Amino acid sequence: MKFRTELDYYRLLPDHTLEKVEEGGFADNIISWARWMAAHEDVRQLALDKIGDVEVSTVFLGFDHGISGPPQLFETMIFNGPRHLDRDRYSTWQEAMDGHAAMVAEVRKEICG
Repeated sequence: MKFRTELDYYRLLPDHTLEKVEEGGFADNIISWARWMAAHEDVRQLALDKIGDVEVSTVFLGFDHGISGPPQLFETMIFNGPRHLDRDRYSTWQEAMDGHAAMVAEVRKEICG
């Protein structure tokens, strides 16, 4: 198993594909990525569902949260309720949207029966 030794930064494009930030050196990549993230707050929140007091949120993280394997760039997390802070991470926009829908269904079933 090969472990990553530095972070990779990504942009989420309008067609939901990913673009790795490669602007030059490490510092240039961070600056370019941070500017993109600040200018695109509206696309970073992919989905948010509220079931009673529980929220299920799916976001684009922007940098790889994985240790090995495919980049983990999206995250679905539960806020409040018995599963507070449970989360799943994904490599693609479609995986994230499918994961969000599945987690919403699980929470809805737990809360609503």
